[in-house]
Amino acid sequence: TVRRSFFEAIGGFDPSFLNVGAEDWEFTLRAIRKCDTAFVCDPYIKIRRHESNDSAEPLRMLLGEIKILKYFRAKNNLNPDELSILNN
Repeated sequence: TVRRSFFEAIGGFDPSFLNVGAEDWEFTLRAIRKCDTAFVCDPYIKIRRHESNDSAEPLRMLLGEIKILKYFRAKNNLNPDELSILNN
């Protein structure tokens, strides 16, 4: 969850990744680099899954994640710690 002002400040979702699969990853990676973040492990919502969900196509999702990670790595000047995470 992010504030609307933060969402707009980092440019929202990149429309060039629409229908790529896992398109929210690109936004998430930008958000992580722009501010302190925290991960919550406890479930606060339930996701209803069915065959028409985008995530129902695991190969499409994986290929989307790969495309986004390659794009993010090429576009950003990553420090050694960030590079080691992406390379693993």
